[in-house]
Amino acid sequence: MAKIRRYFWYAVGEILLIFAGITLAIWFSNWNEERQLVRLESKALADIAANLAANIDHINANIDEDNFRIAACERFKIALYQEDPWRDSLAEDLYQCRWWTSPFLSSAAYESLKSRGTELISDSELRSAIVDLYEQTYAHLIDDIDKAFWNFQTAVMEPVFNRHVRLIQADRFIPNDYERLLDSNEFMNMLYMKLENQNSSVRNQHKTLEETERVKRLIEAWLTEQSQ
Repeated sequence: MAKIRRYFWYAVGEILLIFAGITLAIWFSNWNEERQLVRLESKALADIAANLAANIDHINANIDEDNFRIAACERFKIALYQEDPWRDSLAEDLYQCRWWTSPFLSSAAYESLKSRGTELISDSELRSAIVDLYEQTYAHLIDDIDKAFWNFQTAVMEPVFNRHVRLIQADRFIPNDYERLLDSNEFMNMLYMKLENQNSSVRNQHKTLEETERVKRLIEAWLTEQSQ
């Protein structure tokens, strides 16, 4: 009987040891998998933050450039309104007035995240902020604001410019007939529409910039917390 009892407790000990080993192995596997997910999450967020930093620089540069061209348009509009005599500086203002900026925003890191699944971002508030920035804020700037400007350029600006002015150098336009241009309601209406569209674009770019900076701060705060 004592021998049987000894074998029994030996068997129980073996079972407990095996059970403990399996439990420890599962725990270690889960712990290691969790660490790998955190590393992947941190890398994905760091890459997105780098893209957002590039987008912030790009949007700031576009805003500065658009404001420069808005100022040129305003100067030319005032000259027409006041019926000022032609001066050489108006040729450059007329050239600058024709153009605007398009947003070319970095999204490679976000596209990579989408291919893995946005659920990789464990913080639901941060995940929603990133998705909303790319899928709504950026999409609105690119698909609505910029495309509307391209349509205006093609349908309105190009035909009006071609009727009234011509390129004489790489950065200078002059009127075909300045006296007739002073009386052209068509050209003045086009200038007003162009200014309204470009000012609206700048306002939207400022909103996009603010949202990009906000999301970048959220990511940086999360990364800082993880590193502590």
